[in-house]
Amino acid sequence: MCRLCILPEYAALKRGGWQGNRAVPDVVHLAPPIPEPNLKDIQMDFSKFDSRAAAETPGRLQLKDPVTGELLFADTDRKKPCIVLVVGTESRSAQAALRAVQKAKMAEGKTEADGTLESVQQALVEGAKPLIKGFENIARGDRAVTLDDLDWLLNLQMINGQQGEVSFVEQITGYATKRGNYLGNAVKP
Repeated sequence: MCRLCILPEYAALKRGGWQGNRAVPDVVHLAPPIPEPNLKDIQMDFSKFDSRAAAETPGRLQLKDPVTGELLFADTDRKKPCIVLVVGTESRSAQAALRAVQKAKMAEGKTEADGTLESVQQALVEGAKPLIKGFENIARGDRAVTLDDLDWLLNLQMINGQQGEVSFVEQITGYATKRGNYLGNAVKP
């Protein structure tokens, strides 16, 4: 129905038509009809913001040199990037694994770090291990790195707080906590 046709007197006056003492309704359309709204046109689908579900799919983190910050490659042609497959900390599976790590620490009577750099490093390693799901182009000697090598890989360097020097464990936890690494289906501003 057109906007002005809701006032039948106006429509009839424009046409000049009266029947008795009342205007003839809906005889002239002065504006195009207003279509019924389509729910897709007026609602935004918020499921595209489900970072918890998106974080379940491992992202591909290319490791950087912990001193220079340069991207690491397994070959001199720079065609084989050194990749760690990492789930996001928001994922339900990661949260369950991190809860299990925390419960195990509490069962041992360890509720917090003792304040040493070593204990902070170990807490980071224990928190990062459940987030790692695989590797690409990373070796330990003459064999490919597996999930059995996590402690070795994550402890190759210690955190040191130096600007630009980011250990592997820091790179992995930083990647896992950044929502944008998983929520690629959100609308970019």
